[in-house]
Amino acid sequence: MIQTDDRNVVQFLKLFTFLPIEKINELQKSVETNPEARLAQRTLAYEVTKIVHGETEAKKAVKSAEVLFGEEISGFTDRELEEIFADVPSTVLSKTELSKGTKIIELCKNIGLCKSINEARRLILSGGLYINNKRVTSVDIILNKELLVSEHIIILRSGKKNYHLLKFE
Repeated sequence: MIQTDDRNVVQFLKLFTFLPIEKINELQKSVETNPEARLAQRTLAYEVTKIVHGETEAKKAVKSAEVLFGEEISGFTDRELEEIFADVPSTVLSKTELSKGTKIIELCKNIGLCKSINEARRLILSGGLYINNKRVTSVDIILNKELLVSEHIIILRSGKKNYHLLKFE
């Protein structure tokens, strides 16, 4: 729905949602004045999801999409994160890894996110590594409990779309 062409989105809002015509007219203006925001497409996606799956699931879908497009990751349970990142590679590590003192560059090599420690170092120094969607700015970061985004999970991202889920048991 987010990819709906600007020429079709207003018609789809009229056909597939229960929004008042005044709201649809406002969204049409946003398509004309600020098309890159894709507000009408986002509204269409939300409203259709709400009709099909309910408001709670629609809100979850919005939050999931935000996370996958780089928004801060917070307020999720392990289960919700595992659902959002179901299709990404994951590694299960022991909880002792959190207190062992493993450097982030070593971890990136060990889990296969990078081929070598030097590659991991270059990735960090170029601003391409993220922990829980927050840019890593130092090659000296050490794995610890403060990096957990939920009860047992840390999410690594290399570049824009290369995610890796770390589960600590």
